[in-house]
Amino acid sequence: MLSMQDMYAQSLYHTLYETFAMVDELMDRGFHFHAAIAQTWTVLAVALADAKVLPLSLVEYGDFVSAAYDDLIAQYGDLIATRNISMEYFQAAVDQFSQTTAEFTANLPNIDTISHVVMAPGMHDKYSASTFAGLTDALTGLDDLTPEEQEARWLTQTPHLAGTARQHETAQWVADTWQEQGWDQVHLVPYQVLLSYPKNETPNLVSVLDDGGAEVWVSHGWQDPLYAPEESSSEVLPNFNGYSAPGLVEGDVVYVHFGRPEDYAKLEELGVDVEGKLVIARYGEIFRGNIVNNAESRGAVGVLLYSDPQQYAPLGQDAVYPDTIYLPPSGVQEGTVYLYNGDPLTPFYPAIESAYRQPESEALLPGIPVQPISYEDAAEILGRMGGAEVPEEWQGGLNLTYRLGPGLQEAGWKLRMDVHTSNTPATIYNVVAVMEGSEEPDRYVVVGNHRDAWVFGGVDPSSGTAAMLEMSRVLAALRNETGWTPRRSIVLVSWAAEEYGLVGSTEWVEQFGKQLSDRAVAYLNVDMAVEGNYTLNAASAPLLYDELFQAAAKRAV
Repeated sequence: MLSMQDMYAQSLYHTLYETFAMVDELMDRGFHFHAAIAQTWTVLAVALADAKVLPLSLVEYGDFVSAAYDDLIAQYGDLIATRNISMEYFQAAVDQFSQTTAEFTANLPNIDTISHVVMAPGMHDKYSASTFAGLTDALTGLDDLTPEEQEARWLTQTPHLAGTARQHETAQWVADTWQEQGWDQVHLVPYQVLLSYPKNETPNLVSVLDDGGAEVWVSHGWQDPLYAPEESSSEVLPNFNGYSAPGLVEGDVVYVHFGRPEDYAKLEELGVDVEGKLVIARYGEIFRGNIVNNAESRGAVGVLLYSDPQQYAPLGQDAVYPDTIYLPPSGVQEGTVYLYNGDPLTPFYPAIESAYRQPESEALLPGIPVQPISYEDAAEILGRMGGAEVPEEWQGGLNLTYRLGPGLQEAGWKLRMDVHTSNTPATIYNVVAVMEGSEEPDRYVVVGNHRDAWVFGGVDPSSGTAAMLEMSRVLAALRNETGWTPRRSIVLVSWAAEEYGLVGSTEWVEQFGKQLSDRAVAYLNVDMAVEGNYTLNAASAPLLYDELFQAAAKRAV
């Protein structure tokens, strides 16, 4: 995973305001950082596809295994000893693995059969690691990467939620682009899955009721347009969380901080019970699906999620979008609350047309209503809450005294959630392109990123898709202009329905898992290519540490 990252760059994550204008004007004007990521990614993919011997960091892998064993003993050594479990053979295996990786790596330069195909000087290192000299230099010397800006603009023109007609259009557009570039094979792979949508005519709402049942206050159904023209599009759906259960619930409300197990332990210590109550929780520390699961397992009947300005508007509510990258009061982070990956109705089996589908009642879906709200709306609720003041460390960034509840200050007043989100069958499309390898065509370097977004997806995922499309253009142009072909096949995949729980990629792996386990060399993923402009952020399996470092070093911004 590669991205240019800043500390608070995810403040507008999954909101209406994650637009092309936000990326272009506040994060990466001129798309220079997109270009850096595209070039780094391309160099890494070529290194894996083209080297005669895979450039894997075996020593780092051995060190990682040793460190993992040491952590295991440090955390659970006493427990292991009390259970009289012998770790002798485990320790010996770890030591032997580390020793073997070091010895193998040390002997690599002396083995003729694994040397580079062409021992030709490169600009950045002693020997070129490609099938002919200068390939890496050619890749890192490409500076005319302006198409990324055009690609990102097209991808973010309209909302393109998974399973919608707009999302199918983006799939066809990506497929057409790869065909025009000249990739050997391009095809769409459909799956029939269960997704989740709100109702445009009846938005999900939260309201405060007085002791007579009259509405005193009602939340916003949509986020307010603030800057980019597309924010006013009629295609923007009401605020919602994917896979929330529908329902109308009323009752007292409890503030549960970040909704973690330790937060509930603190509430129990303070004598506050959430059973039969609604809870309001902050985004930021754990996955939203875990927040919901923690609440439901403790008997809560509904969950409200909001982004507190303490984390999402740290410079104050006057320094927010569209002037900065921080979340404005009307911003709402949408997202799935499904805890698992893939289609909920076909676990462990691809959601092809002929697949058996379990009843929705048996799927591991949330059983209570969930709704995201803005911190502007959260303030209306939190400011009315009764009960004891929260612990000091639970206080947030709103200008009010946070209270635990349960309930509101006014006697008999209640909170109501009216959620119309419903689960619906939908067809999604992965897009797959292949550049066939010249010597090992049945070995695959797979490169992917998802295509769907909760609204416009200026950063997540379109920054990554723009970088991937630029990578595909450069590789195709290199082959067309020089005759170069990779040693191994390069497979590009534009995933569908990632936002709902890695649905498109999970179904593809379930369908082709045997082939991939036998033939795939590596998987490279760029989801959010640009999250800021501060530093390069990369996560990798230890085997790729060295090559990832080398690829990044060959492209300085």
